[in-house]
Amino acid sequence: RNATAWVVGHPENGPRKTPQGQLLEGSNELSGQHKAFTEGGSSGSPVLNRHGRAVAINAGGKTGTAAAFFLPLDRALRVLRLLQAGEPVTRGTLQAVCTHQPYDEARRLGLTEGDEAAARMSDPASRGVLVVSETLPKGPADGNLEIGDIVLRVNGAPCSTFVTLEGALDSSVGGTVALDVCRGGK
Repeated sequence: RNATAWVVGHPENGPRKTPQGQLLEGSNELSGQHKAFTEGGSSGSPVLNRHGRAVAINAGGKTGTAAAFFLPLDRALRVLRLLQAGEPVTRGTLQAVCTHQPYDEARRLGLTEGDEAAARMSDPASRGVLVVSETLPKGPADGNLEIGDIVLRVNGAPCSTFVTLEGALDSSVGGTVALDVCRGGK
């Protein structure tokens, strides 16, 4: 289901506006592209849910379209807490690009019935899984992940959202991360 959200901002230094857009209701999956009708100058503005609570930060949009990109608020709060504590802000990376794909597309890529059932059970609000779409040469994912790999678990925990993956990567800087993937149905 879709839920209404608002981005509060001052487009191009003009009067305050609150363009309305759509978020997936019941999902914490706010990173990525959403239909929000934002305008230039509203980057960094809060994204509010129907209850008036901030749930994300508008990271930017594409001029002339309804596309907006949101950063989940928990990632910004993590940075704020680290800065307040005088700690360094570290970010983990696989140096790979993943996309969130619906279950039907993931099945086409080889997601097994058992893996889909496990993913749905671990996160009933999720509508899909993360799929590797590219890897950087000589990066940590190079030679370990392949285009089309479906991320099932990170460090043994179910993983179907960017928030879960980014959280595990950020908390493992300098260490290792174990990813379980489905590759071609195996």
